[in-house]
Amino acid sequence: MKKVFLIFLFASLLPAEAAFAEGYTPQTVPNPKDVTHNGWISDPDGILTNEYKYMIDSVCWVLKRSVDVEMAVVAVMSLDEEKYDAFDFCQELFNYWGIGGQGNKGVLVFLSVETNDVRIHTGGGMEGLLPDAVCHQIIADRKNALSSGKELRIKGTEYQSQGNDSTANEYYRNAYNRFGAGLAMICCSIADVLLTDEAQQELLLGWKPKPIDTSFSWWDWYFIAAFIVFILL
Repeated sequence: MKKVFLIFLFASLLPAEAAFAEGYTPQTVPNPKDVTHNGWISDPDGILTNEYKYMIDSVCWVLKRSVDVEMAVVAVMSLDEEKYDAFDFCQELFNYWGIGGQGNKGVLVFLSVETNDVRIHTGGGMEGLLPDAVCHQIIADRKNALSSGKELRIKGTEYQSQGNDSTANEYYRNAYNRFGAGLAMICCSIADVLLTDEAQQELLLGWKPKPIDTSFSWWDWYFIAAFIVFILL
């Protein structure tokens, strides 16, 4: 039954891709909470398989229940490049949906297939735990899966232009599996960061351990010098 569903899903991808050539704006991306009150994933173009949706949804639920972090995952064919770059798009979508609520404990994971954009966008309450450097590294660690997905999709487009739809669909199927795997692994990596003991203390209690001060004051240097002189004498 699952195989039949996947064949039907990816057979519909070819006409769907042409339909979304103009790209999405933040206002036209379907909010999953408008459909299901507890939804986390917006995938209007059918890029993610049920397997990866289930995996991502499970991670989102764990984060919400464990540390009260709201993570939304958006996968679209393309954003409206005439109006937005990926950063502005994510910023506006983040605010439009109100991800994370008043506590600003929100995370947006975003994929645009045609524009080759992958971003992790965070609320103000998450910047200490998920700074830009950490987010970029998480995405870089999944570069192989995402890049291979892009290459497979390009191959599929080439076969489609030649009229070989069956082979094109096979390449599209493999490409979207790679995209799904990449997004799922990104979500798991985010959870790994946010579910450490220290992160949970900060998220739930608003407390984080102070870093150990390893710098030397002039008093430290005075006693070190005095000790050295004492030894030499």
